[in-house]
Amino acid sequence: MNSSATINPQNPGDPLERRAIRKQLVSLALPSIADYLLKMMVGVVDTIFVGRLGPQALAVSGLSWAILFYCYMPMWGMNAGVSAVVARYWGAGEYDKARRAAGQALMLNLLMPLVVTVMLVIWGKDFLRLMGATPNVVEMGGRYLGVLVSTTIYAGMMFGAQAILKATGDTRSPMLITGIINILNVGLDYCLIYGKFGFPAHGVIGAAEASAIVKLLGAFLAVGGLFIGVFKIKVTPSDFARIDWDMMKRIIRIGWPTMMENGFFSLASTAFTWVITSLGTTALAAHTVILRAESFSYMPGIGFSIASGIIVGQSIGAGNREKARMAVWESIKMGSLIMGSMGVVFFFVPHLVIRIFTDSPEVIAQGVETLRILAIIQPVQGLMFCLLGSLKGAGDTAATMKISMVGLWLIRVPGAYVLAVLLGLGVTGAWVAMCLDIAFKAMWLLRRYRHGGWLDVKI
Repeated sequence: MNSSATINPQNPGDPLERRAIRKQLVSLALPSIADYLLKMMVGVVDTIFVGRLGPQALAVSGLSWAILFYCYMPMWGMNAGVSAVVARYWGAGEYDKARRAAGQALMLNLLMPLVVTVMLVIWGKDFLRLMGATPNVVEMGGRYLGVLVSTTIYAGMMFGAQAILKATGDTRSPMLITGIINILNVGLDYCLIYGKFGFPAHGVIGAAEASAIVKLLGAFLAVGGLFIGVFKIKVTPSDFARIDWDMMKRIIRIGWPTMMENGFFSLASTAFTWVITSLGTTALAAHTVILRAESFSYMPGIGFSIASGIIVGQSIGAGNREKARMAVWESIKMGSLIMGSMGVVFFFVPHLVIRIFTDSPEVIAQGVETLRILAIIQPVQGLMFCLLGSLKGAGDTAATMKISMVGLWLIRVPGAYVLAVLLGLGVTGAWVAMCLDIAFKAMWLLRRYRHGGWLDVKI
């Protein structure tokens, strides 16, 4: 069914209903933004502690976490299917099916990390060599990854549980769990890295041990809470242990396109970084600084995309297509407005932003020009994030995968090479290519939204 006749962004609808939707979006988005910020702080804290041990320790930690990040991405992709399926049933009031879907989701998030574990045990050191690590870093990194491998099952279960909670509209509990393990991570890092309060000093390996412990605690809090009924949704042992092939197929059918999307994004990011690296150390440093600044600017967009995806999934499940449509448009307005405000800061005071991260005149000079380019695209990036989250919440993951892959491999990566290397525009040219990719995807996603096919995706 083509629902294009109903998709009119200019239709104001009921003002009271729109106000209620905006309030709901904010209440869901704010904890999601805080959760994202807290997760970022784990890496920041680890970097601060490990950085005092020297460049080699920093390289071990950075490369090991980069490898683990890429291994986690398929699990995050599958959980897009988890969120869409659970939200659809929850919105429809079919709570038994929502619980069964949640149980099967936890089973998937138990099985998938086993694959990751085997890969890292067999090829962990090879991955480090592939990323250009020196022999000393490879040796220590192998030990570091060996500790982190023990966390993959706990991490997978925690990711799955948090996706389930968010699908029911509970974004506060995942935020609180992340906050608790963050606090513990700071204390354990201090004790296990430096040997404080009677603990042995394990150096950089202590950071991995701290991460393993907090992942175990996070899984215990999130998964244990689901089984004992602390949250809005309760999972029974039979929901988890008894395989429901039909439900599992539903989750996989919706989740696998995002798994593929995440995998190709990882490859594209690696290729994009190779282009930047070929430009020299200063360009790479400027690129790194811009990425750090961007990570803070797009937090609101991610928060509102999660919130919109939840409302869209539940509204379609409840048969309220108009509310789903309005939720998308309201999230776009708020996400784009906030990110646009960050763009104003980037454009008019880029020097102040860059100096937060570096005082190198060469890096500042390249970073300022690039940050001004990024500033212009901020509202469009907000639109892209909100549309991506909304369509995935509806289960329209096949369309978002296609759009993302085309943008990455036909615009971002080749465009970066042409503009940065062949035309000699440097790091600024590479980021122009990235902005063109963002604009392209935003326009295609907007077209998909207006077409309305996402409202008819079957779960």
